Amino acid sequence: MFINGFIVAKDGQINGNERYYLFEDLMLAGIINGNYDGSSGSQPNNAFGGALYILWQTRNGTQDNWVTLTNIPYDMAEMVDRKYDDGVATTGSIRADRAYTDTRAKTIYWRM
Repeated sequence: MFINGFIVAKDGQINGNERYYLFEDLMLAGIINGNYDGSSGSQPNNAFGGALYILWQTRNGTQDNWVTLTNIPYDMAEMVDRKYDDGVATTGSIRADRAYTDTRAKTIYWRM
């Protein structure tokens, strides 16, 4: 659905290709910098070189729009969770794809 030339999730869920157009819309509105054209290869990266996107997902039984950040060092992921949430990888508004005791890079999900 378009409003004032921008794509809006009519049901409040960012699904499918909407996740690509979201960053193009934010760029066109002057909210973020970058060069995003609404294609699957046109998404921003996070500070650690991993992907950054927003998508309607289910994480540990909770369905919502989640900001997803990939390739986050395990200690940074845990620090963010402790500072802004409960520090537990499987609960709260910030979750990880596996326990923080696992020293591999994490994918973290931040509930919108």
